[in-house]
Amino acid sequence: MIGGVTVTFPSGRFCSSYVDDNFLNHVSDIVNYGRNSYGNGAVNIGLTKNCGHKKLTGGDAIGYKWSSDTDLAIVGYGEKSSKGSKRQGSGGYEWED
Repeated sequence: MIGGVTVTFPSGRFCSSYVDDNFLNHVSDIVNYGRNSYGNGAVNIGLTKNCGHKKLTGGDAIGYKWSSDTDLAIVGYGEKSSKGSKRQGSGGYEWED
């Protein structure tokens, strides 16, 4: 829970690979912005459409989707990539979900 919001992650492997203090600080920012914010714009991550994304320090990004005012799913980690920029709806990232 962060600020009264239940935050879920794709898997334990995802957490061990990507989640650190910097990542969690950015998730806290997403929670503070609220459900109606798409951060740096809407993206598609795997089969999940119309996700928000927030840039991390260093150029990568967090992909997220709100399911209610108190439930936030972290759905992907995006690495800035020239390959990602070619795919419509990617926001210029290669997404790991």
